[in-house]
Amino acid sequence: MTSAGAYLILRDLWKDELKITNKANGVTVTVPIEGGFRGLYNLPLGEYTIENHGAELNVNLTEDAPIQVWQLDSTAGTWTETKQEDDDFGYHNLARSGAMNSKLLNAKQAVSSLFSDSP
Repeated sequence: MTSAGAYLILRDLWKDELKITNKANGVTVTVPIEGGFRGLYNLPLGEYTIENHGAELNVNLTEDAPIQVWQLDSTAGTWTETKQEDDDFGYHNLARSGAMNSKLLNAKQAVSSLFSDSP
């Protein structure tokens, strides 16, 4: 894992809101998003459900995969993962270096209620 926790890079989102559910405790938060938003960092490892305009994404951030990049196809309402070996834009490396942090939401600061012990 990186020193800034796990990274979840989300591409081609609708720029209004993102729902995030921590599957471990059942807590859901809604985050308003604007242009320039690229995802979250400083996420504890674990399972999450991400929803944007009805398109649900189930992710499992693990020690083996602490940086994940997903792209939304808003027409189909589906998500596609971009593996590091297929990452032509270098999102994995940018996240690992911390260069993307200014475009990412610090999850532990911005949505700390997501990590409470109860919903």
